[in-house]
Amino acid sequence: MEKSRLEALAQRHLEETLEARRYIHRHPELSWKEFGTQAYVLEALQRHGIECRGDFEGTTVVGMIRGGHPGETVALRADMDALPVDEASGCAYPSENGGVMHACGHDMHTASLLGAAFILQDLREELHGDVKLIFQPAEEAGATQCGAEVLVQKGILEDPHVDAIFSAHVFPTVPLGKVGVCEREMMAGVDIFKLKIHGTGGHLSTPHRARSALYPALQFMNEISVLRTQAVDPFDTAIIDTGYFHCGTAENIIPAEAEIVGNVRAYNDDLRVELKRRMENIARGLELAFDVKCDYEHRFGYDSLINDPAMAKLYREACEEVFGAENIVTPQPAMGSEDFAFYLKKVKGAFVWLGVGDDGSGGKGLHSDVFFPSEKALPLAMQMLANVAVRYLNQQ
Repeated sequence: MEKSRLEALAQRHLEETLEARRYIHRHPELSWKEFGTQAYVLEALQRHGIECRGDFEGTTVVGMIRGGHPGETVALRADMDALPVDEASGCAYPSENGGVMHACGHDMHTASLLGAAFILQDLREELHGDVKLIFQPAEEAGATQCGAEVLVQKGILEDPHVDAIFSAHVFPTVPLGKVGVCEREMMAGVDIFKLKIHGTGGHLSTPHRARSALYPALQFMNEISVLRTQAVDPFDTAIIDTGYFHCGTAENIIPAEAEIVGNVRAYNDDLRVELKRRMENIARGLELAFDVKCDYEHRFGYDSLINDPAMAKLYREACEEVFGAENIVTPQPAMGSEDFAFYLKKVKGAFVWLGVGDDGSGGKGLHSDVFFPSEKALPLAMQMLANVAVRYLNQQ
């Protein structure tokens, strides 16, 4: 779409979009509790005459922009939830909800999609198809109840059927004014493992009368570190690491219990399945070797976020029209995870990183108490999301 026209439309709605960002930043809400955010989004869409509903699932908002010509349905998604973090950004409109903060930029995502929706509503008569707007709760809720997986299970991609879906995330390692697009792998899948070892405690002076939980726990740590070389293709990538290890209570007590909790992260979902099998076998082997009991849990979490190559190309072209071709970069994929992956398991689509890295707190790490991406990225994000929807529908 012509850049000057996009810019003019974004400028028309920029002040309202900025106010949305500021309001949502001041009123952050945790996963599945985004009631105020839901009400704000519904009111904003209704004010522009955009068809919307808030009764789909929890605090979800679904909007529909009906194009003036028949065609496919493209979806745009933004996540709305915040994190349990005390804000220390020093911004002019900090969180008014103590202990809760938009430390991952979802206030920017929600506002950007609102701004894009306002633009698309202005363009609706030119669209060859429809745009479904998904304002999603609970991206941060964790592997067992994340919003995207729940919404996909409940049929968010149907009625009408979504043919393609696009989204974006503010990203501090991409400079402000640029966009990061990967052709395929973008973010890793993440799984959670937990091992509890039950031995027999005793006095350190009589180790033969006990079954220490410490040594099988150490053996487990050694074995999973070896998996990096024994089970992972050298041309593939995986992280198998521990975030929590607890064993023992005193210097002269043989520990009866040990607990290890950690993550497996990989882009290859077949590899994730294989690592789960191998780690379960290691736990069973510890029982035989050390005469202890092992309770092993391995829960698959967020899927790997893999862009559809054709949709990534289309998204890149849409971004080039907004940012300029020289400002589109191909970053190294991240080992972090994102529940947008669950949509991409069902329909084609793509995900990009919106650059917010600058000399201010937009360059700080995600989930930091000082993370505060610049509003300079908002008009670009509005245009980017609107343009990818227009480009997808009107090229069909």
